[in-house]
Amino acid sequence: MGEALALLALLLFAANVFTVRLASPLLGQQLGFLVALVANVVVAGLLFGGRLLLSDAGFALDWYAVLLFGIAGFFANYLGRRGFFLSIDSLGPSRASAVQATVPLFGVVLAWVFLGEVLAAADAVAILLVILGLALTSRSTAAAAPGGPPTRVVVLAVGVALISAASYSVGAVFRSAALDDWQEPVFGGLVGAAVGTVAYVVLHGPLRGALPALRATRPLGIGLWLGSGALTVSAQIAMIAAMHHLPVGPVLAISSALPVVVIPVSLLLLRRTETVGWTTVLGAGAVVCGVGVLLLR
Repeated sequence: MGEALALLALLLFAANVFTVRLASPLLGQQLGFLVALVANVVVAGLLFGGRLLLSDAGFALDWYAVLLFGIAGFFANYLGRRGFFLSIDSLGPSRASAVQATVPLFGVVLAWVFLGEVLAAADAVAILLVILGLALTSRSTAAAAPGGPPTRVVVLAVGVALISAASYSVGAVFRSAALDDWQEPVFGGLVGAAVGTVAYVVLHGPLRGALPALRATRPLGIGLWLGSGALTVSAQIAMIAAMHHLPVGPVLAISSALPVVVIPVSLLLLRRTETVGWTTVLGAGAVVCGVGVLLLR
């Protein structure tokens, strides 16, 4: 069950990469990101309402777990996602997704230090395969971008993406700790979404002129950002639920294997001008093998 939930999170996150790429030119990220965050809260609230209506299990607040989910929301929903969305624009879907290779690495180290999680040897090898494969994929996509931005700009963008990856991992560790005593992934997702939204509004100040800007925006742009919000919060709830069944490392390794989905779709469906060489093939193969081991265990 945990593997299936992590795989669902991967597919939802991958769909969001293309949604953000299409949405950004129609409505800039400063306002579009806020629209997505509001959609996070609305969709998570609806899912939680459905959980209350359809589940026979009772609901009682655990304030310590709520605090942990809130901290996770600041790191993942605000810092992590904001940096990743910016890197999609600056690096492109393929390279931005490939930099997420570091998410499971950060996650494994943090879970080992703070949660005392110990992975089986096969899981550790599988995660290393995923990281190696995504690193190869990242190198190949970077080399296949002639006429791209200056190296200094790329390094800065990669740095932002790495901070984003580390923030996602910190959020995952806090969520896993919250689940130890309180198995409420949907409400945890709602808390994280609310904290991420409040953090963005507080840290970026009041967005004057937001309503006029939205009225002047094509409905498609707003709809895409709303879709991004629905995809990301659904993916995060699936990840939280997966952590109830699996350690943090395998969940992050599976859900972060974005290039396996993003690069083929970029090349085949969006007809992006990216060259697929042997490095890309080897990298994708390593990722598939690593994820396959995690899914079959």
